Amino acid sequence: MEDYSGTEIDMAASVVSREALSLSSLRYSNFQSIRHAIGPNCKIVMLGEASHGTQEFYEFRRDLTQALVEHEGFNVVLCEGDFPPFWRLNEYIGAVKTKKTVNWRLGQSAPAIISQEDELKKNTEVKTEEHATASDNGTLRLSGADNSSGDISHKNPESTTEHNRKNSVREDEMKAMDGLKHRFPRWMWHNEPFRELIQWLKVHNSSTEVPTALLGLDIYSLFASADEVIKYLSTADPALAKIAILNYSTLNSFRDDATEYAYCLAQGTVEPQAVPVAKVLQEMMRKQMKLQTWEYDGDAFFSGSENAHAVKAAEAYYRKSFMGGVVTWNLRDSAMADFVDSAIKYVERKNPNIQARVIIWAHNSHLGDSEATDKKKRRQYNLGNLLRQRYSLERTFTVGFSTDHGTVRAAKKWGAVDEVMDLIPSLSGSHGELFHKVSRIIANPDFGLFMRTNERHPRAVTNECLTELAKPRIQRFIGVQYVKRSERQSHYIRCDISKQYDLLIHMDKTSGLQPVKESKGVVKIPLHGDYPRWNKYAKNEDVEEEREDDFDP
Repeated sequence: MEDYSGTEIDMAASVVSREALSLSSLRYSNFQSIRHAIGPNCKIVMLGEASHGTQEFYEFRRDLTQALVEHEGFNVVLCEGDFPPFWRLNEYIGAVKTKKTVNWRLGQSAPAIISQEDELKKNTEVKTEEHATASDNGTLRLSGADNSSGDISHKNPESTTEHNRKNSVREDEMKAMDGLKHRFPRWMWHNEPFRELIQWLKVHNSSTEVPTALLGLDIYSLFASADEVIKYLSTADPALAKIAILNYSTLNSFRDDATEYAYCLAQGTVEPQAVPVAKVLQEMMRKQMKLQTWEYDGDAFFSGSENAHAVKAAEAYYRKSFMGGVVTWNLRDSAMADFVDSAIKYVERKNPNIQARVIIWAHNSHLGDSEATDKKKRRQYNLGNLLRQRYSLERTFTVGFSTDHGTVRAAKKWGAVDEVMDLIPSLSGSHGELFHKVSRIIANPDFGLFMRTNERHPRAVTNECLTELAKPRIQRFIGVQYVKRSERQSHYIRCDISKQYDLLIHMDKTSGLQPVKESKGVVKIPLHGDYPRWNKYAKNEDVEEEREDDFDP
């Protein structure tokens, strides 16, 4: 049993403090020391977080991601989010080529390809032309304005054009991000640091031969993914689309509340849908060679097939939800690991001479090796553990995050409105308390510790320090809910942090995540679960873009 006495923690802090590296030194020269520790042969870098609502964690991951993409050739960013809204982001940042026509069929000559960047430029020019018109005497007047006093000839027309362009870009950016806020927890990806990363990736992709992809790897998008499968097949293979509509129809009846599917299964009022759901994916994979040539580089097929994978995994998740949290956790993280494999194959198939290098954004609980935690006793594993097994320890690198006090954005219960709450300081005997004491010894609130590196690294901690870090201590994990009244039971588990992460970043005082700043507009009302969207696809009619229903996983 661990010693939670202050003396033990003080002694450990004294040892660890000698190895602590300031964040300014870690950030130096575009994170040179971290890039060196990761090494040139590393395939997957995992960037964790101790909460889903900490501003400083997101900012550090944003900046490190940019450095890895720009200086080390990383070309895939995978996030703990739903695939459909992230695919729209992937298109927006220019990682996917789209056709000018949507009515192309197999057997016809390939249509011209236009990039998202070119499309944005075209739209911006059109919007600018529509927004400003010139009068007969050359005075610039604003369209739709009261031109009796609209003479702005004294202003710089170029400044007005630039202002209009920025507004247009911002409008397109908000539209691309709109899907990120359609279900709880909306702040997790609809926030300022992540918006800034999206903006940066778009600029980066506009001037690089191999664009960086931005994809969601979670499985909670049951109905949104089913919609996308049918939308894709309605054009690529209308006959298979009708099969998908039929095979998904039972699940579709639970669109208002997916958890009702599990209840009905338990009561025997509905049959398990594993077989019909899997049949859709099986048929898509059987026709892969045919479907994959239908659109540029197989982008559409990848999106369609991964959405079908998400439907299959989500069905299993709800079907097995009564079997306990360990079962559904393992299922979810296994599905995410499979998606990492698929994303790597997708990028390398598109770019035969390029190796896919992946950055993953997810919670510490998913990325910190479960073998180094109490989860192992429950036979619970996670994404980080699976990727270390599949790709080897030396070809992965895991960054964990820690904090002691400050504020955090979270909800008090699932589905509730998010708010910024005060963090209870780290409990006695925890890693948080240890690192808080280290920060006081070194007179620096933020620091890092290299527990392991893929290359020989002069800044890796000593064996003496590793011994102290290897002592099991409790560690705090805050997800989308923060339950203060049961802080110890709800948010702490015992861990060997020396094996859990390769690099630990501690920020002693942190703040709640800043959501995206939006102008007030019309509030969208979620469509009811029985809307006839699939029927329109069955008839192969054009369907306007609609908002997916919210649901609680």
